[in-house]
Amino acid sequence: NVVGGLRADLPAGPLTFGDVYRMFPFDNRLSLLQVTVADLTTLLAYQVHHTSRRVGVSGVDIHVQCEAGEMRLDVTRSDGVPLGDDETLTLAANDYLLLGGGEIFTPITPDGGYPLDVTQPRVRDLRVEWFKARGGTINAEAYMTPEQLRWHLPDPLPADCLWQD
Repeated sequence: NVVGGLRADLPAGPLTFGDVYRMFPFDNRLSLLQVTVADLTTLLAYQVHHTSRRVGVSGVDIHVQCEAGEMRLDVTRSDGVPLGDDETLTLAANDYLLLGGGEIFTPITPDGGYPLDVTQPRVRDLRVEWFKARGGTINAEAYMTPEQLRWHLPDPLPADCLWQD
């Protein structure tokens, strides 16, 4: 299933740089962004209804509940500890997304946009290092299990479940 910045599936067998390049053909750079949990919650609430697929996250779980036409969205650490709205988090994304790609950051983008650090490494190179650090073998089941899901939503999501910002 090839979506977003991914342009090819991860092949079985030995992985080459060419395979990684086919998977990540863009020269996107890592971008780090400081946001409050309140801003992250606004960004995630926008994701609930405005995309065909939700942004991938790590380190947090998103819990969406709907009552009387109003959405409640809680962000917790992966261990279940709630985050306070005024806490600041560091988000890692690629520069394409911060420049408006996929409209991921649209609800929290300041006038004039975000500053980009062109000295940050390319996302593809970070992926190569990530694969190398795993000794050349990865098992998909170790990364995608029902227990590891980060989005927790009603299924189906009621159309009248709206965010009140």
